[in-house]
Amino acid sequence: MVIAEGPLFQVEHYRMGRPAQVLEHLAQRLREVARALALDGETVELMSATIVPADEYLVCLFAAASESIVRRVYQQAGIECERISLAVAVHQS
Repeated sequence: MVIAEGPLFQVEHYRMGRPAQVLEHLAQRLREVARALALDGETVELMSATIVPADEYLVCLFAAASESIVRRVYQQAGIECERISLAVAVHQS
C-alpha cells in the first residue's frame, strides 16, 4: 500500500432537497475557487468530489497546506459545509 503524502481534508455537505445537479454546481464552484487561490500561491487543490444522489450528499477531498486554506475556499465560494476532517488516503499498489 502507498499512503498519499501531504495533508488531505475531507469536507462533508448535506443538502437535503437539492438535486444532484445543484451538488455538481457546488463542486464546480469549489474547484474554480481552489484553482484561483492556487494561482495566487496558496497550496490547495480539490482532488475529488463525490455525490451520493439518494442521500443528497456531497463529499469533497482537498489537498491543502492547512485546514484554514480549505475554509478560505468555502468562504470565497459562499458555500457552507457541515464538517472538515483531516484525512489519510490509502492506495492499493
